[in-house]
Amino acid sequence: MKSNPQQFKPYILCITFLFVVFSLTACPAPENGEPESDPEIYLEIPPLSTEFTYVESSVAWEFQSHPRVMAGSGGNQQPEQIINTVVGQNLLDLADTSKIQMASDPEYHEAVAPLAVAWGYKITGNEEYLESVRNSLEWLMDFPRLVKYPEGDNIAFLQQAMALSGVYDLLYDEFNEGERTEIETVLRDTVFHNLAYKVTEYDTEINFWANDPDTNYFLIFHSTAGLIALVLDDIEPDARNLANHCWMRVQESMQAMADENGWREGLTYLDFCWGQSALYFLLAVEGNSDLKPFDEPWFEASCRWAKWGALPDRETIACFGDNEPENYSVGSYLFRAGILCVNEDYLWEADAASHVQEMALDLPLFAAMCLGRSAAVITDDDSVTDQEIYTEFYPDLKWYIGNLSDDPGWNNGISTEYFPGIEWGFIRSRMETEVWNAEDDFYLAFKSGVSGYDHNHLDQGSMILAAYSEILLSDPGRGGPDIIRQDPYINCLFEAGLGHNTLIFDDGCYMDLGLFPDNPDYFSDKGSITSYFENDSYIQYTTENSGLYPTEPLDTYRRTFLYIKPGVIDGYDLGALIIADRVLLRTEKIHSFLFHTPGEVELIETGVAKLINNGARLEYFGFCTIPTIDKAERQETSMESRDSTCYFRTTDTLSAGSDWIHVLVPKRVDDPDSPRPEFTMHPFDLTVEWEGFELNLIVRPDEGWVVEIEWPVVISN
Repeated sequence: MKSNPQQFKPYILCITFLFVVFSLTACPAPENGEPESDPEIYLEIPPLSTEFTYVESSVAWEFQSHPRVMAGSGGNQQPEQIINTVVGQNLLDLADTSKIQMASDPEYHEAVAPLAVAWGYKITGNEEYLESVRNSLEWLMDFPRLVKYPEGDNIAFLQQAMALSGVYDLLYDEFNEGERTEIETVLRDTVFHNLAYKVTEYDTEINFWANDPDTNYFLIFHSTAGLIALVLDDIEPDARNLANHCWMRVQESMQAMADENGWREGLTYLDFCWGQSALYFLLAVEGNSDLKPFDEPWFEASCRWAKWGALPDRETIACFGDNEPENYSVGSYLFRAGILCVNEDYLWEADAASHVQEMALDLPLFAAMCLGRSAAVITDDDSVTDQEIYTEFYPDLKWYIGNLSDDPGWNNGISTEYFPGIEWGFIRSRMETEVWNAEDDFYLAFKSGVSGYDHNHLDQGSMILAAYSEILLSDPGRGGPDIIRQDPYINCLFEAGLGHNTLIFDDGCYMDLGLFPDNPDYFSDKGSITSYFENDSYIQYTTENSGLYPTEPLDTYRRTFLYIKPGVIDGYDLGALIIADRVLLRTEKIHSFLFHTPGEVELIETGVAKLINNGARLEYFGFCTIPTIDKAERQETSMESRDSTCYFRTTDTLSAGSDWIHVLVPKRVDDPDSPRPEFTMHPFDLTVEWEGFELNLIVRPDEGWVVEIEWPVVISN
């Protein structure tokens, strides 16, 4: 997104926060003012005299003078120290754009804008910015009411609360006593009190996120309440109790991130929930105490997870679940992480990050909060070398501003990573050039574990595949291509198996057993990655996903990912991905699989297709069998392309089980066709053979049809 008034239009499915990229929340906010009381809709807040129950802690707070949260521990920067830096220029551009929009559109009430304009005053001293902020105070103090459900409707309240408290904190010395008193009254009575109730006393049967640190609302509400408390410390007697409470609760999220090697809510929410809320609160904690939250294991875990989740184009993410990939979610999170680890001025000048600047324009505000951190000293010195930067940078973020050629641990140009807890796996090739030129990159992401609550979907075993800078297999989920929104089968697209690269039965649209944790079967027997093996020629992961369809009598759903590395099969420059599925039900059904692609599908013949997206294509070769007690028999299949975005293949007859072998070969769109594999069916095994290479898949009597490689599989010529 560019720095112009167009950036203020709403972006569907992108819930916003204080420092979000001038987007609007996907859910419409309640109108301002005092609507008639409706106990079924609005949250009834107890009187101001209510005493709340806070979680106790022993934090040694060392509160700074104002501004104490908007500029970290170095809040009293002189304008000349900032204005001549790239951070300062970005702040000024943001302030100018916001001021113009606020003056030209009387109906424009984007809460983050006054805060950007306040920064414009701080770094220039120009009274026009201060006057613009004063003109915005009336509507900035006119809050909507908190609602019971949906929680997304309360994001507008949080955004406005953070903006008003931020403006108050940043311009404390510029406001006169009357202005400060008026703002303080609203912040105490409407914001502090309401949020204190929300994060301590609210009915958890309605507010299902309240005791789950892995949910986005948990992080957003606690981070917002904590920041408000830090701002109001010298005027609100209970401020430190609330700050302590929020710090203790957010630590639960930090611990969950570290324990699970990622976050159950998924990568789409990483920047929204952590980068655009929790990091701000943690920065303020660091700036007003002796705590060092970013030295804890959760931060490195989150960065590793974000790094692996970034697709080769570095603009989109491996998105599983209900949201489509957002082209700044991971990039801006890693960029924030880089600002926390390295000289932010260098990062703002780096060509590698230019597109992140454009897509996440709240980053100047974040960088400004970091101005006082010892690890991020503002300087105009552009002679700093990459190597000097690397010495201060997290190793797992190193690729973000350099290249991978010197990274340890790369085997044959390929690396893989498994994230236990969230049960995600990744395989990607090393890029030979700067990381932002991803032309030669292969990328596979797959998921087997559960996500959290209403972000849980029937996507265990699903995958995303990219090559040559193009996404070839996408996982559209809720927010995907029109095929998902228009397909007549999908009235339950929020969690439907039809929205993912997985198996379905009788062309059905399976829903999970409810959205809330009061259903005891909700988290029952979800998927896991059960085995892993790697050598110089291939990488193999096996996943078990038998709990994927809780409404089906499903005994087995085993999916194995086998990646044959480049150079093993002649003509396969980026290698080949082989997927083997084993499915057993207790009733007979039609078995089908789906591959979603953002490109076009060209059907060649049964079991052969090409998925084409701009400069890349994915060649598909497939084989299907029906298992019996002591052998497997070949099953003829039919196939079709749905709206050119979904390659769909189905068995022709009812069966209680099916086995699928998929060979996927990424190629450039103008490359010659790959050597075609031949499938040969035997009583107890299947051979996939190329010239000079063969792969044997066998049946083990005690387990049925499984993938087992008879090694070595390379045949000498």
